[in-house]
Amino acid sequence: MPPAKPTGRPALYCSLACRRWNEYAVAQRRWAEQERRERPQRDAEWRAQLEVRDAEAARAYERERRRILAAGGIHALDLLQREAFENDRCGWYEDDQEALEVCLRPAAPIWCKKHNQQLEREAEERRRARARAGAP
Repeated sequence: MPPAKPTGRPALYCSLACRRWNEYAVAQRRWAEQERRERPQRDAEWRAQLEVRDAEAARAYERERRRILAAGGIHALDLLQREAFENDRCGWYEDDQEALEVCLRPAAPIWCKKHNQQLEREAEERRRARARAGAP
């Protein structure tokens, strides 16, 4: 709701409270107009700062990613697997591999079709081995 209009009477004939209310109403309109004029510029500056911050975060992430991959080891495999999972890829890696490689086939629920079948074969072999060990 817009503020009430000032009385328009000369300040000389107004009470002190009325003069203060008039001054406040005028200042409020001035603040609102200033806000309306400056808002687009402030929003543009805020968006620019946000873009700069996001770009710096992306560069820092890429530097850290390159550092981890250059170092190799389990951390690099973990990074590659995490990236594969984020992109709905399999991410399977062999423990005995020398190279840093993960499977990038599209994932079924978790692993790709090939590695799901491999897991099923290994589970079946373990069941057979337990059955042989437990049977006389």
